[in-house]
Amino acid sequence: NETKRALNAQKESNQKELTKLRAESGEQIRKLSRKIQRLESEYLQIIQDHKAKKEEAAKYKSELNAIRLRSPSVTASGPTVKTGPSPLVQSKENSENTSVQLESGARPPRP
Repeated sequence: NETKRALNAQKESNQKELTKLRAESGEQIRKLSRKIQRLESEYLQIIQDHKAKKEEAAKYKSELNAIRLRSPSVTASGPTVKTGPSPLVQSKENSENTSVQLESGARPPRP
């Protein structure tokens, strides 16, 4: 009988320990789950910020290229001035000439 009581006492003690460990592991799982969610949220925010900065950089790069097209060339020896109208002005003039000539029935000039 003593052995039976000792075994039952040990069984109860083991059950309590198991319940305690399950509760602790459950709390650890909840903590880790919250941490994972927070890190995933931060990661997504970083990705969105990076995408926005990339788009902003592309916009500035585009603006810079447009300015470079309108500006005179700059070389190591100093600025050089392009001769003749810029390509944008030329193409505008060509399109105006073309439309006038087409309305009059004449053929547009060859480039």
